[in-house]
Amino acid sequence: MPAPILFLLILLSLPIETRHFVFSYSAEDQKLARELSGNIENIREEIVSTIGYDPPGKIEILLAGPERIAAEESTLENWIPPWSSAVAIPEKRLVILKTRGQRAGLPFEPEKILTHELVHMVLGPATGHHPIPPWLNEGLAMFLAREWKFQHTFILFKASISGPLPRLSELDRDFSGTEDEVRLAYGLSFSFISFLLESFGKDRLREWIGRIGNGQDWEEAFSESFPKNFFQAENEWRKKLKLRYAWAPFIFSGTGIWFLLTLLFILGYLAKRRRAEQTLNRWRQEEGYYFPEEEDDDPIDPTVH
Repeated sequence: MPAPILFLLILLSLPIETRHFVFSYSAEDQKLARELSGNIENIREEIVSTIGYDPPGKIEILLAGPERIAAEESTLENWIPPWSSAVAIPEKRLVILKTRGQRAGLPFEPEKILTHELVHMVLGPATGHHPIPPWLNEGLAMFLAREWKFQHTFILFKASISGPLPRLSELDRDFSGTEDEVRLAYGLSFSFISFLLESFGKDRLREWIGRIGNGQDWEEAFSESFPKNFFQAENEWRKKLKLRYAWAPFIFSGTGIWFLLTLLFILGYLAKRRRAEQTLNRWRQEEGYYFPEEEDDDPIDPTVH
């Protein structure tokens, strides 16, 4: 038996299988494999329920630590870039999750990362692999993986005070742009998908995806699936974003800064006064101290009958 194959057989533990998945992993990642396999079917169920498509067969999930990548360097490095945390390869029914080593400084949240990639695995065949806008693909993956964080709010906030936000049709190039452009593209994608689901519900989204899967153009399918056409829905969403961040220019103006400082001073004064009153009350109750109440300067004479 060739040495590389023998090395891999020693290195790898027995696969873990669930109803729809097969986990391949190194001995060092056995605990992670067990943790992920314990909840993977629930994750899949939510994805399938939201998208409205139940893909047949099993998906292999390869947990790749540095030793696995080194052992299969000629193969894995062609599939998963050094800066990436994971990659989905629908044609091979394979998801590769980098478990250890460099991940471009990103926090390691394996369940969220895996969920994100599984959305791609399901959405591809659900749409018949017909062309769909990147913001649908990435926004839905972010939504179902619950990847929204404060940094995304800050990105939208910063973009809203820097000028007009880009339209969704302009995001195609931004997914491969600078780091700031990519983050903004993901943030806007998540925000729009959230708006669609909150405004119209899952049924409309499933109908839209199903029409695309039947070969209908995504924009035409949108108009027939939602109460509004895409242009109207996007404009309504943009208005909501504008209202949400309308206060930003005022806050960062000179007037806004002075207003905030004054408000903070008043709140600080009121908090200090309240603490002093609470301290006096506690002393009264605990120590029995007596603090005479202030008497009126000009008391009212009693009524004489």
